Amino acid sequence: MVSVGRVQTPTLALIVARDREIENFKPKDYFMVSASFQAREGAFPGLWVPPEGVADDEGRCLSNAAAQAVVDKVSGKTGRVSLAETAPAKEPPPLPFDLSTLQQEASRRWGMGAAETLECAQALYETYKATSYPRTDCPYLPSTQFVEAARVLEAVRRVYPDVVGVMDKVDPSIRSRAWDDRKITAHHAIIPTGNIQVNVSAMKPAERRIYDLVVRHYLAQFLGDHEFLKQKIEVVCEEETFKVTGRTPTKPGWKLAFLSLDSAAEGEGQDSRLPRVNQGESVPCLKADLAAKKTQPPARFTEGTLIGAMKNVGRNVTDPRLKSVLKETAGIGTEATRAAIIKNLFTREYIRVEKKKWLVSTEKGRNLIDILPAVLTDPATTARWEQALEEVAAGRAGMDAFLALQSEFVAGLVSKLKAENPGRAARGQGDGSKPVHDDGPHYPCPACHKPMRRRQGKNGGFWGCSAYPECRQTLPDEDGKPGLPPPESTSRAERPAPAARETSAPGKAGEKCPTCGTGALVLRSHNDKPFLGCSGFPSCRYFYWVRT
Repeated sequence: MVSVGRVQTPTLALIVARDREIENFKPKDYFMVSASFQAREGAFPGLWVPPEGVADDEGRCLSNAAAQAVVDKVSGKTGRVSLAETAPAKEPPPLPFDLSTLQQEASRRWGMGAAETLECAQALYETYKATSYPRTDCPYLPSTQFVEAARVLEAVRRVYPDVVGVMDKVDPSIRSRAWDDRKITAHHAIIPTGNIQVNVSAMKPAERRIYDLVVRHYLAQFLGDHEFLKQKIEVVCEEETFKVTGRTPTKPGWKLAFLSLDSAAEGEGQDSRLPRVNQGESVPCLKADLAAKKTQPPARFTEGTLIGAMKNVGRNVTDPRLKSVLKETAGIGTEATRAAIIKNLFTREYIRVEKKKWLVSTEKGRNLIDILPAVLTDPATTARWEQALEEVAAGRAGMDAFLALQSEFVAGLVSKLKAENPGRAARGQGDGSKPVHDDGPHYPCPACHKPMRRRQGKNGGFWGCSAYPECRQTLPDEDGKPGLPPPESTSRAERPAPAARETSAPGKAGEKCPTCGTGALVLRSHNDKPFLGCSGFPSCRYFYWVRT
């Protein structure tokens, strides 16, 4: 038995496709030329821009000889600044966390799994009362929360001394882009609470890391934009163009909230100052170097990057028709289910972990993807379904229409499977199991005439109405066919069917059987209860209780 799910399967397909892309990747050699130029106020680097004749579609030079010729040509020569731009720029603070973004960040920083991150966030919410509801897909906050900001900030100051230095610089009056009532969904972003009884020292290390991230992203909203000067320099030397960009911070703003984190933190590694130069200025080339490189395959998925791919699967759709239908933010799964989906893939042995963080598909997982129809493995399929469900939730589309389309879709897949595998459909898996009978219109429900379906309960097999829960008729199983109900269940059979489900009259004695069309209806009784049954019994088991 294999497990197939509308989110689980396309998620597995993402991993399988990435693994195969890596395995089939053929690296290409390319060559980079870097140079150092001397301006009046200091030296600065430049990277050669290969012309079209020697560059691939991504602007990389594929010719070693061409790159070496540039090195020889510009070394020791004098270039001219053809472009010198300096402009002020701002970068707003990152939004507070939704669950997916929190899981991605925890995976990137510490290799934490999605389920572990969710567990920590849930503990912070339920056990410590330290943060708000975690299973949210919204990174925004309602205006009513802005009124509470000063109180929340004061509570954080009191319970979490690690950020006191940053707290001295926050301004509760600053209103960032995070406060936007138009973008609020069922739950707002994850933020610290105003609870002054939070015991941070009682938190486990992983829980404290998650709490720290939530707090810093909240504090960032009150530190203002990060401001800097954005510089761009182009140099032409011996008819070859070199470019470089840089940024000089002028106001740290929200980056202050992250300066004490590790070297991968947002607040570090962003200062790439360039000396001031003037357009037309002569700049001697101090040296030029050639570096041989190889193209690299895409990285394997981690739990964090996989969640990102699930959340934004619409961005990776290449089919122009689907691209026009899907939003770029269309995703598969929800904030509350993505971690469980990944866990299921592990449990069912469809994927494994390598080197403590990389997700790799197993042979079992690949075989499953290979045997399934493409429509079931394509992430765009379920992304469209979820997009349609969002329309239903918003009241812009009807649920009945959606369900009808899904029923038609599933019925079509099953019919195709039966047509392609007639032996398997008729005999089961060839393992000695009983024949699989068609349980459709041959066995109509005696209460509402909808098809009966054979089901397996805790006490064995039985037949139930396909219209459940509207119709709750059940019948015992007799050699793989529905039998007559015991007397105590006749009241259930007598229950009138809903008007919307009455499709035809039950018939009269002497008339043709509405199921087989050959036998005649005969008046019979069971435990003194009259019913109409087909004269072709037991080949045809149509019957209808006579209401007296």
